[in-house]
Amino acid sequence: MKMTQSPMKSVTELRATLEAFAARSAALQIKQGSDPQHLLKQFTDLKRASDAGNYRRFATADRQLHQTIIELADVPGLKSSWLAAFEAQNTFRIKTLEQC
Repeated sequence: MKMTQSPMKSVTELRATLEAFAARSAALQIKQGSDPQHLLKQFTDLKRASDAGNYRRFATADRQLHQTIIELADVPGLKSSWLAAFEAQNTFRIKTLEQC
């Protein structure tokens, strides 16, 4: 029996896999001496947007947080792969946030 899943589920799983890899790589970069201050600022911005209940600001802060993690990971090709998955999922993501 052939198992299939929706394209959106596949893209979501791809993004989650890339982000988990990026988070591990970014943590290693911080452990090796990279400055975490920009990342911490992004967490603060995300929390403020969430606390304000502003889904547009939250969506922007969420993207910036994940992009910061991707960049901090410093893995060749990771950013372009993540951007492709993120953009493929973005319309669905924004609609979901609007419903919250």
